[in-house]
Amino acid sequence: MPEEIPAPITYSMETPGGCGLMGPDGEGILAVSAIEYAPQPSADRWNWLLLDTATGEQRGTFVTGFANYWQPAIEPRGFTFLEESAEMTPSLFLRTVDDQGRESARSTLPQGSYDLRAVPGGGAVLIQFQQQDSGTLHISYMRVDERGEVVVPQVLANEAASFGYPRVGVTVNGNTLVMLLNPLCRGFWLDRGGSRLGETFAVPHCGSRLEYLPVVPLADGGLVGWSNQSALFTNVYRDGEPPGPLPRWLHRPPYTMGPSIVRGGRGYALTNYGTSDLEIVTANGRSCGKLHFAQEADEPYYGFVIGRDGTVLQTTSLKTNCSYRWWPKLLK
Repeated sequence: MPEEIPAPITYSMETPGGCGLMGPDGEGILAVSAIEYAPQPSADRWNWLLLDTATGEQRGTFVTGFANYWQPAIEPRGFTFLEESAEMTPSLFLRTVDDQGRESARSTLPQGSYDLRAVPGGGAVLIQFQQQDSGTLHISYMRVDERGEVVVPQVLANEAASFGYPRVGVTVNGNTLVMLLNPLCRGFWLDRGGSRLGETFAVPHCGSRLEYLPVVPLADGGLVGWSNQSALFTNVYRDGEPPGPLPRWLHRPPYTMGPSIVRGGRGYALTNYGTSDLEIVTANGRSCGKLHFAQEADEPYYGFVIGRDGTVLQTTSLKTNCSYRWWPKLLK
């Protein structure tokens, strides 16, 4: 635990159309953006600034088109993300930029539903869910390295199945959990090459159409599930295995964020939305105490983002202004 919390670095920008955030990456680079509207909606764009979290100084820029990017995968050095075509064509781009904003890779993808997830060691997994006229769902898998280069071409990862709302997670070992929620409520694992790992299993806590059931990585492998309905952790998913019970330390009061891996895998950070506290626990769940981040009465900050480099970040949005404050490498 830090003995005390130092003064944060702050940054504000005017953005009448909204703001975006990626990072920080493993080198301590943060990407923030504002939308620039154009007479033709297809010419709208996001202008991104790359900031050094150690100093707040600008290190580079890049642009995403059509004001539509999503699901960024934060790399050890840079960012991978999906972007719609600015020309309104039925295609998507999978792009990777480095920590100075230089594009290192761009792949064209067919229009469809995708889930992009960072691989904790670097790179990303891309899962495509393609609905067929017959009502079935085809699922494909692709993996890219941290430079955005395709290392596993898109392969069919699962036979056609009845539709189920998808949820995806990737472990520190690079294995991928695919869950098809309502109405199927079943899941399966894929290894780093996109091949099946283990057997198909039933997904618990899957009875409501409102269930979100996100999963996040654990430091020792596997994923932990969380229910948006109960605000409680639900199950642990070990690589290649069906869901199992929670370890005792995850039977905790309701949390809305975490556990986020910190201290190089030696611990976790957890918090509740709307609070200004982070609880830090060891890898086996022993509490190390809480960090309190004082609020400013005229500009309340909310939420926490934990960067790959251990930077702790909060954000706020007030009318035409987006503001950020962060503590560089506080939990490295």
